[in-house]
Amino acid sequence: MGKSKRKGKPKRRPDPTVGRPGKIPSDSESAAIREKKILPVLSQLSSPDPKLRSSAASAIANLIEDQKCRKLLLKEQLVRLIMEQTLTDSEMETVVAGWGVLRNLVLEEDWSFGIHLYRQDILTPVEAAIKKVISTLDSINPTFSSIPKPRQKLTWELTESLVGLLSSLSETNQELLDAISNLSSVPSFLFGLLGLEGVPEQTKDSAVLCLHGLTEENDVIAKKILEGPGWLAGLVKLRDEQSLQGIAACGIIHNISQELRGFDQGPGLEHLLDSATLPALKLSLEKHARCHIQAIETHSSGDPQLSRNELSLRLALEILASITTAAQEGTEGVWEEMAGAPKTDVMSEGSGEGSDTDQATRPETDGVANCVDEDAEMELVTGDESGNVGTSRLIASGSHEGVITYLVEVFVPLVLPLATPITSQATETTVVYSRALSALNNIAWTAPLIMSSPNFSPGKEAWASFAQRIWKLAVSPILGSNTADIPLADSIASLAWALSRSVGGRIDLVEGEHRSFMALYRAARGLATSAPAAQTNDHSKDIEEGIIDAPSLGVKCVGVLGTLALCPSRIDVNREIGVFLVTLITSLPRTPTDDAVEALNQLFDVYADEAFDYDDPVFWGDGLLEHLEAAVPNVRKMAKAVDKRKQPDLRGRADEVLMNLWRFIKYKKDEKAGRC
Repeated sequence: MGKSKRKGKPKRRPDPTVGRPGKIPSDSESAAIREKKILPVLSQLSSPDPKLRSSAASAIANLIEDQKCRKLLLKEQLVRLIMEQTLTDSEMETVVAGWGVLRNLVLEEDWSFGIHLYRQDILTPVEAAIKKVISTLDSINPTFSSIPKPRQKLTWELTESLVGLLSSLSETNQELLDAISNLSSVPSFLFGLLGLEGVPEQTKDSAVLCLHGLTEENDVIAKKILEGPGWLAGLVKLRDEQSLQGIAACGIIHNISQELRGFDQGPGLEHLLDSATLPALKLSLEKHARCHIQAIETHSSGDPQLSRNELSLRLALEILASITTAAQEGTEGVWEEMAGAPKTDVMSEGSGEGSDTDQATRPETDGVANCVDEDAEMELVTGDESGNVGTSRLIASGSHEGVITYLVEVFVPLVLPLATPITSQATETTVVYSRALSALNNIAWTAPLIMSSPNFSPGKEAWASFAQRIWKLAVSPILGSNTADIPLADSIASLAWALSRSVGGRIDLVEGEHRSFMALYRAARGLATSAPAAQTNDHSKDIEEGIIDAPSLGVKCVGVLGTLALCPSRIDVNREIGVFLVTLITSLPRTPTDDAVEALNQLFDVYADEAFDYDDPVFWGDGLLEHLEAAVPNVRKMAKAVDKRKQPDLRGRADEVLMNLWRFIKYKKDEKAGRC
């Protein structure tokens, strides 16, 4: 899953770092904290005694972790004091502590604080400090061990603060990211840390993670790395290490490969293809997943090594999700020409729309022919890749088809155990679990795009086994738990939609599972109704803040139900779902527009052919056509109510579904007349 950057234009708002100095807080608790903690330490920050200044800066860095103290410090113009006095102090210890204060503030405050620092020209002292660190490291490298330990420690503390500050600021908005990317010293500083002997591992970790963040959707940094002195070769070598740094190198190379689409680099860069990165990522993911599962089974916690392992695993899953998204978007097709790999036509009939990290698009693909036997071909799901020569050949070719085949055959068995709910974690969704679900979700949306190709090793029936197994282990337990965790329910609904659609609804359901999605839809509607912005269909704020991904949870539930209704020989299930979908349409305007649009699209798919065994007893037997005809005026009003200037995509989809509704009604009438 690619990392989400907050690149929206900030609204005009009060300066977050200034207030009226000396104004006593109205509540007694804050007033007491100000008198006892804030004012004394700020006074010491301007003391003529260098030791007092240093200790004051260090104390402030710790106080910032407390929100109440942080807000009080900011009201006393802390940022101005740090930038004007502390960063220019004659004592290195004080300067280092000052940079630590700024780094911690950016971490603790929201994105507007980073914008404010940028407007205060924070990048000028940042670049000066970076150049000073580079000069220091260049001069001490040959005799590093002879440098006094306190001086070494301060150097690495300063380096950590600068790298951390760059990482946080680069995530603020596009303007700030561009400004950092154009600092000539940044890439040489970060790559210098990776190549220098004696640099602490924690500092190297921070540097490579900063590079990973900077290279995402950033052609400026990508080009600088390509032109740098051995930087790219170093990353390729580092990629093979099964460590946090090796995993980050996989992500950096993947990011660069995406940006190279805009450059005319020609052949010879096959080592940058995702097909070259995936085998290295597989080994790292395998190693860290094993450690993670063992730690859970033994109830181990608190070990710093385990925390580093979890960070590595989270990053590996994020990169895997991003590579899968790129595969769906067809970017490997561009690379095939650059690398001279065999071309295929598997994407020529449409690859679906582009997707976010958590994809919930509607790819065009046929369902499999028969319902699934969950035990069939399960050797494909057990993770035994040793004999899979076809997969190895495909991934080695660098083809788009090979990448997706490798994702399915190799990574699904690796990721599925991480996406399976664990009893000991039932009360809390871990980050690893969440990212494993996201990675599986992306694979499930991507695999069907080529699974009908004769060169696709698993084939339709084998993918059906994968899909059923994923459903059984990852989806069913959450449905059975009636979770109140909305982000988790959102992830499960997206995954379920992908799985069900990929096999034409032929999922062996536990009794009543389709009703769980109806209940989840109602819960989502209830949640939306209780929210302040309940009257709109615009979920952009939730999406930006990472609460939900587009489309909404309600739309995902509708999508799951519609695809589940496609399975033959389940007339009772089809009837319940058909009535549910039609009820959403007849309930307009109470039904949100995006939900109604998806419900209509699903109805068109489900009842598209009179040959379906449920068409006659449900569509005609239950009189669904009459209900749809009666709903046409409300569907027309629904479409016209969408402001095409504010929501052009939704308006376009609403207009399209209205036109298709007319055509569908006529088609069904003609279809029935033809039988008479």
